[in-house]
Amino acid sequence: MRQKEQIIFYVICALVKMRGEMLVQLLVFLEFLHHGSLNENWGVIYPPSTCVIKGSTVSFRCTYKYPSGNTVAEMFWCKDSDDCKTPPYVYDSNDKTIGTNEFIYIGDRTNNCTLQIRNINDTHSGEYTFRFVTHPQEKWTGSPGMSIQVTALKLSVTRLKGNGTIKDGDSFNLTCSANCTFNLSEISWFKDDVKLAGTGPVLLLTSVTYRDSGNYTCRWRGGGHMSQAFKLDVEYASNIFLAVGGVCFAVFVAIGILVIISIKRRRTEVIVTGDNSSQSGKTMGHVDSDNQNEKFEEEDNDLQYASISIKPKTNPKRCKQGDQQNNEDSVIYSSVAR
Repeated sequence: MRQKEQIIFYVICALVKMRGEMLVQLLVFLEFLHHGSLNENWGVIYPPSTCVIKGSTVSFRCTYKYPSGNTVAEMFWCKDSDDCKTPPYVYDSNDKTIGTNEFIYIGDRTNNCTLQIRNINDTHSGEYTFRFVTHPQEKWTGSPGMSIQVTALKLSVTRLKGNGTIKDGDSFNLTCSANCTFNLSEISWFKDDVKLAGTGPVLLLTSVTYRDSGNYTCRWRGGGHMSQAFKLDVEYASNIFLAVGGVCFAVFVAIGILVIISIKRRRTEVIVTGDNSSQSGKTMGHVDSDNQNEKFEEEDNDLQYASISIKPKTNPKRCKQGDQQNNEDSVIYSSVAR
C-alpha cells in the first residue's frame, strides 16, 4: 500500500497545478486505479479470440486472481454484456439450473474459471465475460471478455492433373478450411467415414485409380461436424476395353453357335446322302451283274463258235482244196462269232 499512497500523493500535487479537462481525466484515472486495474492482485485471464467448429464441445480455459485473504463467494458468466452485473447469465453459481445443457462451469472457487460449451452452434458466437464476488465485499469483472466465433468446415478441390471425366492417373488437392483462423494441423481426413493416415488442412491425391473412389470429408480433431463430402468417382480405364471385349466375346459366341449348327446340318446331309448312295449302289450292282451275265453268255457263245472246226477229208487229192474250203469256213464262222 505504500506505493499506492505515493502515487496518490503525486496525483494530488498535480491536481493543485491543473484545471478543467485535465482535472477530469485525472479523476477518471484515479477511479480506474481504485478498482484495481493497475493492481496486480485483481484480474481475469482469458484465451485469445477463438474460432470453434460447429457441433464441437470446447473448454475455454480461464484463470482469475484476487487479494490474499479474500474468499470467493459468487461467480457469473455472461454473454454480450459490458459489466455482467445483471442477468441473463450463461452461468450463475447461485442458480444451478442455468446453462446445464450447454454451458458447464468446470472451474473452482480458487482461481480456475474455465467454461465449457457443448454442441456449439451459430448462436454461441459472441463475447463472454467472467465476474466474481469475494468476501470481504469486493467485485471484479474481467472486461473485455473473450470472443468466440463459430464456423463450419468447408472442403474445396483443386485439380492438378487431368480434365473432364475423372480417370486413372488424375491428381487432386483437397483443402479443408473455415471462415476464421484455428489450428489447421488438427484437421483429420476420412474416406467413407474411415479415418485416413496423416493430418493437416490439405490432402493430396496423386495418380488416382478406381480404388480411390469414395466420399471424402474433413473434421477437426477436437470434434464437431464433418465438412460436406466430396465424392470422387474415378472412371476405370479398363471399362472401355471390357465393353469392347464383351461385344467381341458375344460376337465370337454367336459365330461359334452358327458354326456348330452348320456342322451339325452338314453331318445330317452326309448321313442322308450316304444312305441314298448305298441304295443306289445296290441297284447298280444288280444291273452290273445282269450285264456281266450277259457278257459271260456272249463270251460263252464266242467260245462255242470258236470251238467249231471242220475235219478234213481223208482224200489226199482234195487236201488242198479242203484247206482252202476250211479257211473260207473259218472266215465265215469267225465273222459270225464277231
